[in-house]
Amino acid sequence: MQVRAQACLQPQAQALLQVRAQACLQPQAQALLQVRAQALYQPQAQALLQVRAPALYQVQAQAVLQAVHLQPLNYHHRHHRLVQQHLYLLRNL
Repeated sequence: MQVRAQACLQPQAQALLQVRAQACLQPQAQALLQVRAQALYQPQAQALLQVRAPALYQVQAQAVLQAVHLQPLNYHHRHHRLVQQHLYLLRNL
């Protein structure tokens, strides 16, 4: 399974998040997929997505946000919404 996703934040955020994921599913083992997302214009803000894939057709995703927020609070909300959109895409593969 190879997952590539791109999303662009609103122009006010001045950031482009590029998320690239790659996982190898073994027959009798769970695969742990870690996606690192970095904003090109805001290197201090990072999101770490941990996706557990116990089966080929079943993907459960959990987001762990680790960020230093130098932007206003609504930037955090926009960033969180974008992460949720990525999770939705990953769940519906």
